[in-house]
Amino acid sequence: MKLLSGRSAEVSAPASGVGGRWFKSSRPDHFSGMQKYIHVYVYGIVQGVGYRYFAYKWAKRLGIKGKVKNLPDGRVEVEGEGEEGNLKIFLTKLSEGPFGAVVEKLDVQWREAKESFNDFYIF
Repeated sequence: MKLLSGRSAEVSAPASGVGGRWFKSSRPDHFSGMQKYIHVYVYGIVQGVGYRYFAYKWAKRLGIKGKVKNLPDGRVEVEGEGEEGNLKIFLTKLSEGPFGAVVEKLDVQWREAKESFNDFYIF
């Protein structure tokens, strides 16, 4: 995530600074802090269109750890752990997909974080 000054920030609140700038905040009302886990099956035209890299890129931007992989039946499977608010943003991005993808449906299961990932991986 880029700040308007060109520097990057790891965790940012919604554009609530002066002039709508992004900023790093430690205020409890700027992030949920609640760690959650999602397991997602993505349906549609989601293989051969850069979907896994797209998911990886957004996971890294949002501080989500987990994995993404193609399945033999044409679906993509995504597992992720992170702050609940960031996971919701991630799901929005997964539903949009990269240019060329046609996401028909996301099948999402929410759980408590298992803390079983230390990075985000493409398989």
